[in-house]
Amino acid sequence: MDLRMGFDVRSLRLGLDSLAGFMGFTTLVAEFIGLIAFAPRSLSQAGGVFAPFACEMLAAFTVFVTFVVIHAAAQVIGRTAGLPLLLCAAVGTLAAVMLAVLVDVAAVPLWVLGVCYVLACMGAAGTGCVWFVQLCQHEGRMVLGFVAVGVGVGCALCLGFAFMEPVVATGAIAVCSFVSLVLAGLLMRESSDAFTCRIESKVSDKRSRIKAVSTIMLSISFFEFGFVLSFSMQVGAIGICACAALFAAVALAVDASAGGLLTERSLSPVSPPLTVMAFLLIFMFGDAIRVAALCVWAVICTVYISFGWAAMVQHVRLCKLAPVRVYAKARVADHGGFMIGIACGFAAAVLPADYGACLGVVVAASFCLLAFFSHKPRFPESGFTPEADGTEKGLRVTWERRCKAVAEKHELSERQQEVLVLMAQGRNARYIENALTISLSTVQTHIRNIYRKLGVHSRQELLDLIEGTKLYGED
Repeated sequence: MDLRMGFDVRSLRLGLDSLAGFMGFTTLVAEFIGLIAFAPRSLSQAGGVFAPFACEMLAAFTVFVTFVVIHAAAQVIGRTAGLPLLLCAAVGTLAAVMLAVLVDVAAVPLWVLGVCYVLACMGAAGTGCVWFVQLCQHEGRMVLGFVAVGVGVGCALCLGFAFMEPVVATGAIAVCSFVSLVLAGLLMRESSDAFTCRIESKVSDKRSRIKAVSTIMLSISFFEFGFVLSFSMQVGAIGICACAALFAAVALAVDASAGGLLTERSLSPVSPPLTVMAFLLIFMFGDAIRVAALCVWAVICTVYISFGWAAMVQHVRLCKLAPVRVYAKARVADHGGFMIGIACGFAAAVLPADYGACLGVVVAASFCLLAFFSHKPRFPESGFTPEADGTEKGLRVTWERRCKAVAEKHELSERQQEVLVLMAQGRNARYIENALTISLSTVQTHIRNIYRKLGVHSRQELLDLIEGTKLYGED
């Protein structure tokens, strides 16, 4: 008798892996935000020596330096299948647990708490790299939905931290760190080759470097995140900002599952003015308008940071890059902006109204200038491409990448993508039949399915769609 009774064990394994990945990524988000926003409250109560702002800046600086080191050591990390990252995460988790245990013990030297806090932040950065490599195993619109839901649930956990006593919140952060580490280690055993299979791709890495303007805009999003986080902590609005971020993440996840009506390209015209308006409203009106403006800003940050994660995943997948190197390189710039944002948020909250308003005008004007000259969509709805060199080979590579981008966006199968490339080259059904060694009826079925998925009705419309597809970094 078959005890499984028709139950597919492989489907169960896939479902458990997906659930473990979701739980691990969610707890990572909660751990990262908790270490910067909530753990400093516990440290500030340890003898009154540690100031929350100083802890926030220390955390941001620690994560920044950690990503600099990870980026420099990316080759070693790749060759050893990510074990240094996992070791870094393990040390950070142990430090987070020790911090939660010792923070309420009066006899513990303050420097011990400081070291534990630094190591915990360093471990969160290492865990983030491990989970980014795991995300690179997913395809299509699934990535954005996964990231959005993970960020949303992570914000919900952080909302719970806001209502806990500082010591209890520190313990909850340590639990999140432990859960994320364990699940990352379990999944990394089965995908250790993901750290090494593309780590030697130096040529592709150079050809497909992220545009400087896109890097600037990505770091600006983290500057906004740091500002909102620091300012809302100072004015006691962190809870309602977390609610706004949760709402934005859920809405983005629903939109991604419904076909992705919202894209970073479609939001490009409206996000800079909304950001500047929210920034100015913080200093022009009372507390109610200030909190509403912070919520608007939290929504914008959540959406764009979710797009940023998904963008890097697509960048790695479509250009076959080393995930650790790409992630660490982007995070170095991001957390540089994040540190500046925390400092500006603290200054804007504690300075007198006149000085705070002046700071707001200066930052808003700077943001407008940067947005005007360098605002480009980071999320690659149409993929990434190396820069074409103008030769026949370069143009052919670019054209093939446009086809791959279209296939990714519309979720074509691997065989349909092969047929699409040949159709884009002007090949007829007979040629495709011989080239792919499949029957003519199968070719015609693939063509009909491709037309249906792409929403076109002729080869010319298909070519127009491919030619009109914008690759990452293009105007």
